[in-house]
Amino acid sequence: MESGGGEDLGWFWRGWYMNNWKFDLEVDRVDGSQATISNRGQLVLPATVEVKFTDGTTATVKLPVEAWLTKGSYVWDAPAGKKIPSVTIDPRHVLPDDDRRNNEKKAE
Repeated sequence: MESGGGEDLGWFWRGWYMNNWKFDLEVDRVDGSQATISNRGQLVLPATVEVKFTDGTTATVKLPVEAWLTKGSYVWDAPAGKKIPSVTIDPRHVLPDDDRRNNEKKAE
């Protein structure tokens, strides 16, 4: 699979087959034009995040698995001039998130 896809899938094999790791993303902070999301579990997966802006528009942000491999948290900056009132991780509930209670947060 790795040679056919041209990607290193070690993160996939370690999390799903070699270990029994849990996946739990959390919106830590929403402040102005910035959102901080962290991975509270050990399993890493790509994720979709819905960001709402004060002007009534929304953005769907796709976070790659690499977002969790280096620091375990990711800071997303909104486009210039946009303010964020709320952020929702996995709005369609397709990820095996261990605790969905921490997947949504409103601005502080």
